[in-house]
Amino acid sequence: MGREAGYRYVVNDSSVSLNGDGSMHIRAAIRNAGNAPSYENWAVAAELVDGTGSVIASTPISVDLKASLGTCSVQNVDMNWNPAVPAASRYTIRLVARHSSWPALKWATQERNSDGSLTIATVFRNN
Repeated sequence: MGREAGYRYVVNDSSVSLNGDGSMHIRAAIRNAGNAPSYENWAVAAELVDGTGSVIASTPISVDLKASLGTCSVQNVDMNWNPAVPAASRYTIRLVARHSSWPALKWATQERNSDGSLTIATVFRNN
């Protein structure tokens, strides 16, 4: 019962596609499956992570988790991002919500990473 009483943010229907100019198009639906909003100021971002786990690039995502009142309210992400990718390699793109006073928010899904973030795609740079 306690788990259902608060907020429970999940990422639904995420996708990443490559645009003609080399940038990425990111779409995601962030849903609050709980029954209350967060009252904290979480900063949601997309991160590009290399094979060692280092964040190579990050960009803010303009969603306000406090505005998701619960009962399955959804905020949609639809954005283009052109991060500077330093070398040919394999990278992951993940969504993360951070707060200045707390550990990263743990998305309410079994697929989340151990740090709470959620990997939404793996991309390769060939040259």
